[in-house]
Amino acid sequence: MNTASTIDVLVVGAGPTGLTMASELMRYGVSCRIIDKLPSPSPFSKALGIQVRTLETFEDMGVIEPFLAEGVRLKGVNLYGDGKQLAHIRFDNIDLSDLPYPFGVILPQSHTERILMAHLAKQGGAVERPKELLKFTQNADGIEAVLQCADGTQETVHAAYIIACDGASSTIRQSLGLSFGGDTYKEAFWAADVTLDNELPTNEINTIFHPDGLMMMFPLYPERRVYRLAMNVDTGEPTDKRPQAPTIEQVQEVVQKRAPFALTITETHWLSAFRIHHRKIDQYRSGRVFLCGDAAHIHSPMGGQGMNTGIQDAYNLAWKIASVQKGLAGEKLLESYHEEREPIASDLLKATDRMTKGATIRNPLMQKIRNRLVPLVAGTEMVQEKMMRTMGELNINYRDTGFVAQNWHGRGGDVEAGDRAPDAVLTNHESGAEERLFEVYKDIRHIALLFTGTNPSEADLRNLRRIAHELREDYGAMLDIRYIAMGDSSNGILGNDGTLLLLDSAQTAHERYEVSTTTALYLIRPDGYIGYRSSPSDIEGVIAFLERTLGVNPKFLPQEQTVEELA
Repeated sequence: MNTASTIDVLVVGAGPTGLTMASELMRYGVSCRIIDKLPSPSPFSKALGIQVRTLETFEDMGVIEPFLAEGVRLKGVNLYGDGKQLAHIRFDNIDLSDLPYPFGVILPQSHTERILMAHLAKQGGAVERPKELLKFTQNADGIEAVLQCADGTQETVHAAYIIACDGASSTIRQSLGLSFGGDTYKEAFWAADVTLDNELPTNEINTIFHPDGLMMMFPLYPERRVYRLAMNVDTGEPTDKRPQAPTIEQVQEVVQKRAPFALTITETHWLSAFRIHHRKIDQYRSGRVFLCGDAAHIHSPMGGQGMNTGIQDAYNLAWKIASVQKGLAGEKLLESYHEEREPIASDLLKATDRMTKGATIRNPLMQKIRNRLVPLVAGTEMVQEKMMRTMGELNINYRDTGFVAQNWHGRGGDVEAGDRAPDAVLTNHESGAEERLFEVYKDIRHIALLFTGTNPSEADLRNLRRIAHELREDYGAMLDIRYIAMGDSSNGILGNDGTLLLLDSAQTAHERYEVSTTTALYLIRPDGYIGYRSSPSDIEGVIAFLERTLGVNPKFLPQEQTVEELA
């Protein structure tokens, strides 16, 4: 028996990437199904690290609280070598005051998936399992996919798009014949989730450089003294085969040899062995098929970037598909997914390769040089802050792409179109309540911020009012607008036209967005990145940007809708 159904998007694979994709599509009001061929989620811890930008993403999705409640908030890193501590980095000693989450979180992947599945359920979605994609065909009108159900029946699904989130061995990638170029590291890695009969830092990572190799320790459930141990080992097994999982005795032997302090394993919860690959596809899109997460890129776990990068792939793509499906953008916008995300993965492969090779050096002379350099480099606050922001994926940007633009006549600074939009706490002029920009950005539309600057003239304010009126009149279905005034400098001209006025008395938003005396316009995308900016404020420029990058023609936009109607 074969049944048939029609939806907007079919998501294949229910790991963190696929669950993020399905949740975001449903939040945007796009019909979506998510399938997975496994009968149940994996119970193992797997990926652990949740970076700062991903925490911000979870806040935007409306699912941050359980991650903060269940995860271990990381406050530092200890680096050891030559049997002694080389460096101690404390995140609370670094100026991260502009971040709502100045820490990473350690949480087993099984918990992350459980939280995201519960979030999906609240939106009316659920993972269909076990259900496997057998085959699919595509043409200019859509995709026809055949699914194998648990009872042996088959189902035909008609969809506008398929999203491949089916992991490193992606059958979708293979069926498309896409190259997955790269290489495999020679040495095997062991991972062990164990209980230790020792006191270790409950909110810090320990990284140990030993002549025989690397060992890292992560607090999983520190209140129960449960930690993840990870180490590279030369097992002598062929590199084209998965290495055998170690025994607890083998792990204890490595621990005793490499740790600069006594460690005794009292209980074992999970033992695994794997090889590290660094591979990437050349095209993230093939017609109506998009690839995300491990289906598109795999790399060393050094730095804890893998799962986070996959989640950010989904976060980048979901709003674009939703915009196209709802008539708020043209198909051209979908080209930006590959253009924006492929360079991120390319840079990530290079960075994690350098980190892995540096951490696993076997040459004794090079080991000594590394151990001498670590305290010199890691001991400076500037380097520590850069490291935190880089590892936290806060420095990722889309500056050098064709889908962001700026017309900025102020002094150069650190903020540009394509960057992550900073947070700031402002005051609602009408209610007097505090309001964070990140709360404003939870809207599933674009957000236009109209800054007054420090000393606006009446003509400046009336021009901002004119810009707000034109944007609302022609593009109200796809964007919302906020005035941001330095104190109450609007002279009663702003804030009484249906546009919310936010007061920046402490000048925090003006400073972080690098707005000085002149007015400025920022257009923030639904994923929290700056799509366009201009100073002085420029209505012609932002309209040209919308028409060029989003393919938006106001004549064909839906009527202005509320957030609830859009969703």
